[in-house]
Amino acid sequence: MKRLTGLLVVLLLLAGAGSAAFAASARCVVVEAEGNKLVLECERGTDGFEPGREVKIKAERTGAAIEGC
Repeated sequence: MKRLTGLLVVLLLLAGAGSAAFAASARCVVVEAEGNKLVLECERGTDGFEPGREVKIKAERTGAAIEGC
């Protein structure tokens, strides 16, 4: 009985964390940069992005050295 209850609790926690982990994402190009503001143009729709919410921007590296063996 304890194993069944423990398994049920773990499954419920995983289901809750899994549904909260989904986030909006899109590939975008910077159209304009002025001061601390950016204007982005994205390939797909921006349905998941709401005004006032924080986003994390990861820039692609250009000209980075490629190391070999």
